[in-house]
Amino acid sequence: MKTARNIILTFLLASSLLAPACNTTDDDCNCGNVREFFDIQGVASSNFRTLENSGFNIQPLLEEDAVEWDRYSLASEFAVEYYGMAPTDKKEPSFWSGLSLINEAWACSCLPNGFSGSEETLDFLDLITLEDFDDNHPAGSSIKDILNIRTFSEFEGLIHSEMDLDVFLVQEREAIAYKSFDLLLQVPPATTSTQQFQLIIQLSNGESYSIDSPSIEITR
Repeated sequence: MKTARNIILTFLLASSLLAPACNTTDDDCNCGNVREFFDIQGVASSNFRTLENSGFNIQPLLEEDAVEWDRYSLASEFAVEYYGMAPTDKKEPSFWSGLSLINEAWACSCLPNGFSGSEETLDFLDLITLEDFDDNHPAGSSIKDILNIRTFSEFEGLIHSEMDLDVFLVQEREAIAYKSFDLLLQVPPATTSTQQFQLIIQLSNGESYSIDSPSIEITR
């Protein structure tokens, strides 16, 4: 009797013989008109709770909700327009392409729009508290000194990096490669209280964007 391993290998071999070739000089993978870059048009932000032992913001919060300070994140996303035609041979590497038995057609995984990022760079990013946060951060002051920033890979949807916001702003001098990011608190507010923040972003091309977050109760 064939083992499960033998059955799988037999199936893969048969599949590789039957599948048509994916020519990297033509769009045989039906990727369509993939646009290579994105142009930032605006920014949106929402309150989220990060679930325990998870780096992903998978629980959106309503204004009547409350969230623990160390589970709170201000999830932000750029509104973008895509441009620049990508060559049709630009295919995202796939797990299947590493298997010699698998034909390239099985390895097709089209790159997403904006896969090369933006040609714009970040000049300034700040978060202003609109309520008294603590003694060092009254209403109207910046709280970027007590924030971490978390960016995400555009391909896998996974965390790309997380670091102190001030450090990020010093290091981030290349074109923007992410469309979404989170801002996370390093310290709690002085008391459990309703908080609201204003996100301010300036790009090196002179564009600037500002948005107020929804109010949310942050607990100690």
